[in-house]
Amino acid sequence: MAIQKEDRKTQSLPGVPRKPGRPSTGTALSGAERVARHRAKVRSAQALELRVTKSTMQDYSPADLGILMGGADGELARRAWVEFGRRNGWLK
Repeated sequence: MAIQKEDRKTQSLPGVPRKPGRPSTGTALSGAERVARHRAKVRSAQALELRVTKSTMQDYSPADLGILMGGADGELARRAWVEFGRRNGWLK
């Protein structure tokens, strides 16, 4: 971006060159890295869902149930809470 000659209001710092476009953050990912991160996240979510649907909640350790109760949404979290309650004698 070139400085426009008729612009008299915008100040610039002397001796500091500025590149056009957005400033880099230092932690920005490239497009391919973003796609890879998203695909890995989707694969791990699908693997967890597949593992839960193929097995019963009785097979999970208390630590795994805690993860499912805190991190899962909807029916999966509800099933984990019910199993947790059953193990603690709150439900029959």
